[in-house]
Amino acid sequence: MTTLCFVRHGRTIANIQMRIQGQIDNPLSDEGRKDPVIVSEMINKTDLNFDLIISSPLSRAIDTANIIKENVPSLKNKEIIINPLFIEREFGAAEGEPITEENYRKVMTEDFEGIEKGVDLCKRTLEGVNFLLENYPNKTILVVCHSHVIKSIFLKFDNNVHFDTKFGHHNINILKFNGNKILDCKFNICL
Repeated sequence: MTTLCFVRHGRTIANIQMRIQGQIDNPLSDEGRKDPVIVSEMINKTDLNFDLIISSPLSRAIDTANIIKENVPSLKNKEIIINPLFIEREFGAAEGEPITEENYRKVMTEDFEGIEKGVDLCKRTLEGVNFLLENYPNKTILVVCHSHVIKSIFLKFDNNVHFDTKFGHHNINILKFNGNKILDCKFNICL
């Protein structure tokens, strides 16, 4: 069985200011550096024993991965593997803009110039999942990434997930597979 555990990066100033980040490489805020510690405490309450850790190439995800790595015993000596397939969605002209009702609607309807279409995002992130399943069978893997990345993956496995589903900074999201067949799907687990 292969277990994939997806965690969203800690908060950034842009998150706190309610701005669309996308692929802008914003660092973690002071508050955001505490988020992975909370996630680590949750992980340590489970029976998850990680074999490896994957991160988006954006610094907010890498820094989150490093903080979790320092606080989860099974990850202490593991190298963080950067995988660009898990980078956040390209929001085009929306990047850096405030999250207003109008901008939110335009993101949901993909009405911003240069926005990565949902279908393309899903294709990219599922390619990432398939890469993990093929290259690391029967492993337990922590993937530190982004809100729309997690949504795009879980859309495939749970009819209750949509692009407007909230994925918090303090939750873990788990997919379990036998080969490439899904066995279990749990999102927004808060222990």
